[in-house]
Amino acid sequence: MLSETIRISTNILNAVCDGTNLDRALDPYRKSSNAPLIFELCYGTLRHWYSLKEHIDMLLVKPLKKQNDDVQCLLLIGAYQLHNTKIPPYAVVSESVSAVRNNGKEWATGLVNAVLKKAIRQIKPKSTEAQYETPDWLLRAWKSNYPKEWGRIAEASNIKAPMTLRANVSKISREDLMMQLKFAGISAKSGSSPTSIVLSKAQPSTSIPGFKSGLFSVQDEASQWAAELLAPSVEAQTLDACAAPGIKSAQILERNPNQKLTSIDIAANDRSHALDEGRRLGISSRILPGDATKLDWWDGKSYDSILLDAPCSGTGTIRRNPDIKLHQNEQNIGHIVELQLSLLTNLWKTLSGKGSLLYCTCSLLQEENDSVMETFLATNKEAKINALDANEDFLAVSRKLKYGYQILPNENGPDGFYFASLSKRR
Repeated sequence: MLSETIRISTNILNAVCDGTNLDRALDPYRKSSNAPLIFELCYGTLRHWYSLKEHIDMLLVKPLKKQNDDVQCLLLIGAYQLHNTKIPPYAVVSESVSAVRNNGKEWATGLVNAVLKKAIRQIKPKSTEAQYETPDWLLRAWKSNYPKEWGRIAEASNIKAPMTLRANVSKISREDLMMQLKFAGISAKSGSSPTSIVLSKAQPSTSIPGFKSGLFSVQDEASQWAAELLAPSVEAQTLDACAAPGIKSAQILERNPNQKLTSIDIAANDRSHALDEGRRLGISSRILPGDATKLDWWDGKSYDSILLDAPCSGTGTIRRNPDIKLHQNEQNIGHIVELQLSLLTNLWKTLSGKGSLLYCTCSLLQEENDSVMETFLATNKEAKINALDANEDFLAVSRKLKYGYQILPNENGPDGFYFASLSKRR
């Protein structure tokens, strides 16, 4: 029933507005019969948040109070359906009225009816935020960091991301997996990273041949470059320092099941996923509890290879996580940078004299990327930047900055990602 789908979607977006992660808010409904439409309404409304809000705000006689954010979310969801789906306008209006009534807001039924009837007529966005569906502070940052590409970045950040697989090379080659997909009638192409396969059309991973037998995982191709660039030797003592939910640890072990790998993460609730995935993929993958800003988890033995996929703003993955546009702001970035430098400084103590540390983020903000490298190098004179052993495929999707490499989001390609490698001067 459409009204119930609208009601559920309204409550999910209201929770997101209050700070809940979108994925977490969607969790209870993943197996629901109306899950596809719930996901479409939530993701779609967040992608078009700024233009929809501008339109609805123009139609309201006076702004809604904070306690009625759920009504605002319902109106935005209604406007999204009117402008971006094939649901008949009369059904959108009437079912939205029923949804707001069922949500306990009888007083808002007339308001919803009147506003959505006016919203049927689409208008051209007026503000820069609405035109680019991106908050002003982020647009300013992109214009500063990427004066020629910022418009394309904004456009790529507001479309559906492609579904990308990572071939489990401990079981099958990418070429053989692509052949199996072809036999199953699934159209796909090779991605930039050696194990990546980009599907022409997204579908449930469980419906793809080879899922149960662990022939692949779902992972963006930019993210897949982390294990490729880290490339620890068989003998290397390796650390994945912020490992949850275990995607990159699994990839490291797929490359070499005998790898001497330690994986830690502060997020205890994400560690069980690694065990389940390990069983499916046929690898021994587990994440130990550990705060990488401290050393109480460390046994004192130095690591030859460290992967630090640092917590970040996630601004390179907005197309997959559109709630980032509501949850991040300029003030947050300063706190994130402090954490990134704290992680680097602490993990540096665990790196062997001949070892290397790969720092990466899924951010497009240079404050979190090259600027972090610059600050760390300025305060750690023994540290130096390594040249990444990058092949032509990596260089084709990335750009060299002063210290590291930046991948920008691409419509049919990778998410945004940053990589830089550090080692100790001898």
